[in-house]
Amino acid sequence: MSVLTQYSDYRYIRVFESTALEVIKDVEHEHSELGILFLNDYNQSTLLRLFEQDELVYEELGVFQTHIFVRTGHPLAKKTAISLADLAPYPQVRFTQEASYPDLAEDPLEPPVTGAVIAINDRATMSRIVARTDAYGSGSGILEAPGEQGLIMRPLQHSPRNRMIILRRKGHELSEIGQYFITALRTYFATQHSGLFK
Repeated sequence: MSVLTQYSDYRYIRVFESTALEVIKDVEHEHSELGILFLNDYNQSTLLRLFEQDELVYEELGVFQTHIFVRTGHPLAKKTAISLADLAPYPQVRFTQEASYPDLAEDPLEPPVTGAVIAINDRATMSRIVARTDAYGSGSGILEAPGEQGLIMRPLQHSPRNRMIILRRKGHELSEIGQYFITALRTYFATQHSGLFK
């Protein structure tokens, strides 16, 4: 049962997509009860420092392998797995970040050493650009009906360990709907995307 069905009497439920820093500040200032972020080798030290500074705690939702998104007609589309060397000739679509925190990657993939970067700030834009060009994006592999969007996803070879986490304020007792949301999210990952999470 979805959160909206279970809590149909709620007049206002706030769900939004933003940068890592904005998610952290939103939870810290109690604008949101929960936040969802990626932790990986590239961003972990900065994020953990910010969590401690802002008195935030997290729990792990799952560990996932980085996946690469390309259009169905992309030159790499026939590969079953993609390497960093395969990606070198193609532009990367990447989430923008605050200038003061360049290491807060919204992508589980480090910026390319060579090649163009297309900066975006939402996943819908990423999907549209990737579906119409030879650019690629990276993520957890959670994508609803990728074929309908003209996309395919392939695992990245030698992917670093990525963790999806849920963030909240330290000492904050979650509301009933907050607890239900976490349970529903775990159920969704287990039933719809069990192959992506370890």
